Amino acid sequence: MDIKRNLYILKILKESFGENLTDPVIKSSISFSNYWTEFEEMISQHKIQTNPDIKRLAQARGVDLFQKTRIFSFLNIIFFISGVIFLFFNWKVSTVLFAILLINFIYIKSLKKKLIQNEINIFNEVMMNKENDTERFIEIIKYYCTGGIQLITEKGSAFLPVLPETCITGVQTFPHHKYEEEKKILENYKE
Repeated sequence: MDIKRNLYILKILKESFGENLTDPVIKSSISFSNYWTEFEEMISQHKIQTNPDIKRLAQARGVDLFQKTRIFSFLNIIFFISGVIFLFFNWKVSTVLFAILLINFIYIKSLKKKLIQNEINIFNEVMMNKENDTERFIEIIKYYCTGGIQLITEKGSAFLPVLPETCITGVQTFPHHKYEEEKKILENYKE
């Protein structure tokens, strides 16, 4: 166990998320540290894929991703109820309301696709603007610890609370199974 590297990762995570890190986040940072060279090698060779959880990434940035679509969804409910009511009185008005409902539904769907693609573009831009693979790896650690991305390799995939080493070992490992001693060492370590 590389104590200095572990402390470095924990320092970055504490700067990003505050002092109170959860147990899975601390153990995930230990896992990243223990497999640092393997992860850096896979990142530099593009053998590791990231699958972002768009809603969680937006929440991490403090953005409500689908706020714009809520008003239109509410309007769809009103169009539907009005269309059903008018069905008994005037079928032509009811048909127009159902047509508006359909158009609004298609618009909401396309708006959601645009918002999701925009969030993916922001994520990719942040990752590509990093100077080197180590900075990119630190950014991946931060996103992983927020639950914002899933790591995928040939051997397996990992998404918090599964430890990231699952991508390298192929064995699905959970935080409560490992790294309790290492965590205690890091908590008691003083420079």
